Amino acid sequence: GEFRLPVPGRHMGLNSASAVLTAYLLELPLEAAEAALAAFPGVRRRFERKGVADDVLVYDEYAYHPTSMTLALQTLREVAGEGRLIVVFQPYRLYRTRDLQAEIAEALAIADELVLLEVFGPGELRQPGEGSAALIEAVRLPAERKVFVDSWEAAPVEVARRARPGDVVVTMGAPPISLMGDQLLDALLTRTAGASGAGA
Repeated sequence: GEFRLPVPGRHMGLNSASAVLTAYLLELPLEAAEAALAAFPGVRRRFERKGVADDVLVYDEYAYHPTSMTLALQTLREVAGEGRLIVVFQPYRLYRTRDLQAEIAEALAIADELVLLEVFGPGELRQPGEGSAALIEAVRLPAERKVFVDSWEAAPVEVARRARPGDVVVTMGAPPISLMGDQLLDALLTRTAGASGAGA
């Protein structure tokens, strides 16, 4: 039969296929499995839709390991369609960012635009040249399409400056970044209100 899932991603499809197969092997009604998948809202921080502002769609995604990042960003690129994909990334842990720098940089290059925050590494001591300063240099995007922001407050401002109607923005990475979605939406709405007021 055919099963429909309201959340995007080939990997989500594979997970769902495993769930259907399990239901089949346990001789559970497949109609119940079909209904459950059709109603599945997703889980927090996995393609979590935060909202839309000024025709810009904002998601949050937990991925910070390059394999997960690549799968998530490839799926979000499909979601963006004709729009662009803007990634707001906060790496998680200095040692992981250092040891997997090339792979993380390769995943981030899937984006059209990158806004990079400093590594979230509580209790870690950053040596000169470590962290996001080194990572942003490794991302193969033109200089004008990537930026390192040195403060939390600067990220929504940068996204509002870069995003265009039809774009998809995703906050990705270390746990604190999940708190930024509402600030991004507010920044996008504020720019819209400002533009409307300017033309009045």
